[in-house]
Amino acid sequence: MPILCGHRLRDSTLTRIVDLTLPLYADVPVRPGDPGVVMNELRDITTEGYRLTHLSMGTHTGTHIDAPSHIVEDGDTLNSISFDALVGPCCLVNVAGEPESSIALEDLIIHEDAIRSAGRVVLKSGWAKRWGTPEYYRSSPSITMEAARWLAGEDVQVKLIGFDMPTPSVEQETDIHKVFLEAGIPIVECLNLENLIQSYFEIVVAPLPLRNREGAPCRVLGLLNRSS
Repeated sequence: MPILCGHRLRDSTLTRIVDLTLPLYADVPVRPGDPGVVMNELRDITTEGYRLTHLSMGTHTGTHIDAPSHIVEDGDTLNSISFDALVGPCCLVNVAGEPESSIALEDLIIHEDAIRSAGRVVLKSGWAKRWGTPEYYRSSPSITMEAARWLAGEDVQVKLIGFDMPTPSVEQETDIHKVFLEAGIPIVECLNLENLIQSYFEIVVAPLPLRNREGAPCRVLGLLNRSS
């Protein structure tokens, strides 16, 4: 049975690996006020014999992770997040994806057993379909304070929470972030969950190892096996 970062997969044969990461490219729309994605080719094969690109972007662009220090003054930085939170069983929960819709406690509590068992949860609203358009950063669904506190509470207290939206909440953005990050729960935003249809899988979140930073772009994979 294969082992990944100390986590033993539930079945010996992977049947599919799903990339849960949104593509990055030059001039992709970003959150208003954030630096854009710039890719400049510094070397090319014709003249130099190899390619080299200069990349510039914000640490919270595209699929990325928020460490506690993103909001919490003395919170853990990116390099302090345990691999135990970033790799392991995860539960997929489908939620309403209409503009300005709410993700309420009742949408989550019906999946309580699965969420508790996995210890990690990603919420799929379908908002990733809007990636690459200015609309992506407008009026996305929002998790309610009650639902966020339930996930972060001692009775559930997930190790990792992920969204296919650019933020957990539009109207209460800072306050909802604080609920998770003050509890030491990393947040993964801007996931692409469109090709993930199974409710239980293994997740791998691999952020860039930026020392003492509050967040970073990351590659996120969903590992599916016969028991999913």
